[in-house]
Amino acid sequence: MILKEKINNEIISYEIKTIHVGKNDTFFLSGMFDYNLIKSGDIDELIKLFYLTNYQEDFDMLYTAYSDKLKLETKIYLLNNAHRHRSDNIIKKYIVELTVEQINTKLSHYDRNILQSLCSHGSVISGGNHSYAQKRQYPIEDPELLAIVEFILIHKPQLIDENCYTTARNYNNHQIIKLLNNCKIDKGTSDNLCYICNSDSEPDRIINDICACKMFIHYHCAQELIRSTGDICKTCATPYKRNTPLNHIGMLGPVTDDKIYFPHLGVFPIPLFSGKYQIETKKPEQLILSIIYIQYKHILYLADNSTAAEMAEMKTRLLKALTNGESYGYGELINGKFKLLDNTCSNAPRDLNYLAYSLTETVINKKFIN
Repeated sequence: MILKEKINNEIISYEIKTIHVGKNDTFFLSGMFDYNLIKSGDIDELIKLFYLTNYQEDFDMLYTAYSDKLKLETKIYLLNNAHRHRSDNIIKKYIVELTVEQINTKLSHYDRNILQSLCSHGSVISGGNHSYAQKRQYPIEDPELLAIVEFILIHKPQLIDENCYTTARNYNNHQIIKLLNNCKIDKGTSDNLCYICNSDSEPDRIINDICACKMFIHYHCAQELIRSTGDICKTCATPYKRNTPLNHIGMLGPVTDDKIYFPHLGVFPIPLFSGKYQIETKKPEQLILSIIYIQYKHILYLADNSTAAEMAEMKTRLLKALTNGESYGYGELINGKFKLLDNTCSNAPRDLNYLAYSLTETVINKKFIN
């Protein structure tokens, strides 16, 4: 192995003898490792070096001989990086051996604890099974990953925090989220527990008023509920207050949109991000999103339930978008009249949703343009 560093604009090289099978690799790692310790044969620094560079033979030899004598910092380093190599033995050893405080120790500004790293499963979409960051059958979650996550949660459930939920949600790791909910120590005692998963995790996703029950619920739990039970609440027998479904083109012809969201609560899809949703509290942005997704009922609601100042703000926002070229994804002004594109970035074409398009244009022109 050749280690290099730049000193006074000169490249200095150091050769480290290894038993690794293969050619000598060259690395610039002076900012990550102490070269003086490495040159002096420091076991901890060499173990970290060989682990990072995947010099497996050298790592195995030193780790087998010195694993019981390693510094705390080295153990934390190995645990923090174990997801890169699917090192279940290292994860299991140090999850049990180290305290929560030690596991949460940051050796660098960018460090995450091992649970947070595993929650990012899918950050690399392609590739094999070398790293727990990769999904081998994307977007299906790796059963080996779920097993090691469950092991961590059984032994150190205190590691669960909102960063875990946010990270897992970003990468569509729904099974990990279920494990987090099952093992979360503090389920919450507030009144706004989600009545489906009985958790107060992800509080920014908790809504109510999707039916007459007005129970608190995560909007992703509400989506699953409606998909499984239908559009009528089984408890209060009232329709769920959801988006107006649109029609799309599928492989065999027109299909009904499977998106479920709640415009009256500001819950909308994020344009061009499949399966991602947001809560938008500002009325001007709700108006734009309602136009993109052809939600004429919510557009009419905004017009009929806003103050004069709010209406002026929405009109200004819309006209600015239409005149400054910011509305390329949904519509344009033609001879002073608003007209939707024949297919907005919602991917619901006009010819399959003629009435929704017509009503949306009518409401916009009557309430926000004229």
